Amino acid sequence: MDLICASTPPEIAIRRYIQQKLELARDQPQASRLYCLEVIQGAPLLGKVLAEQRSLMAEKARAVQQWVDSGQLAPVAPYHLIYLLWSTTQHYADFAVQIQAISDQDLSDPAFFAASVDNVQRIVLGGLLPRPEKA
Repeated sequence: MDLICASTPPEIAIRRYIQQKLELARDQPQASRLYCLEVIQGAPLLGKVLAEQRSLMAEKARAVQQWVDSGQLAPVAPYHLIYLLWSTTQHYADFAVQIQAISDQDLSDPAFFAASVDNVQRIVLGGLLPRPEKA
């Protein structure tokens, strides 16, 4: 989440965030799965840590809102964008078995990894970046 800050252009920050999160999904999927299981169980070990992150997430939400207010992003609810980025990128680690079963590919395949990064970036940014007005 360090990449999400008002001083970085949103397209660069979001592209990098997606790239890095998918690298983590590829390189350390067990960490994501362990975190997922902890949260699904009600975060008995991490509940306090999650609550302590409220101010950090508020800071990130303010950065997103500044991007929206300055016209760098289409109107979006900041927290929902954060949730979308988390869920989309973590899906590749947490549900790798499903992805493998359906597509017969996973992030360990360099071509599938590159296609995954490209598609997630294009889909997310396609809905977020302002579109030039037609004359």
